[in-house]
Amino acid sequence: MIWSSETVAAVDVPVDVAFHIFTGLMRAWWPTGLRAGIRPAADIVVEPQDGGRWFERGIDASETDRGRIRYWEPPHRLVFTMQVDSRWRFDPCVERVSQVDARFTADGPVRTIVRVVGRRSSTCDDGIDLAAAVELWGGWPALLDHYTTLATSGKPQAHGRRSPLG
Repeated sequence: MIWSSETVAAVDVPVDVAFHIFTGLMRAWWPTGLRAGIRPAADIVVEPQDGGRWFERGIDASETDRGRIRYWEPPHRLVFTMQVDSRWRFDPCVERVSQVDARFTADGPVRTIVRVVGRRSSTCDDGIDLAAAVELWGGWPALLDHYTTLATSGKPQAHGRRSPLG
């Protein structure tokens, strides 16, 4: 069984800025509790190319994969895989890969609509229903809430870090 979710948010920044915040400043808005690595993350990296990696760089410079970039079409679209299990540990099995399709549409010169669609099979390798696990952390609505807060105010939500936006 496949589950799918769609989340839409609006941010008051131009489309190129919205895309950059989503891809280049992910560490500033992604919740620290959702990490794939064993060490705390110093950065979350989205390699800007088709076939690029999506990974965490730990404070010890270690790297832990989260997935791959399928389509890199700045500033309008990013499709990437999420290869994590219900505990956010990397899962190399391609049969259990989630796919996230993030689209950025200008709604005027300084407003962008961000639409994120996530799809995945309903169970992980550990037998846990992924849809239930996703609900525990709030899913994409919660993630986009963090993203929207950073994009709108320039300050991360509930991270306790200074904003990389200045």
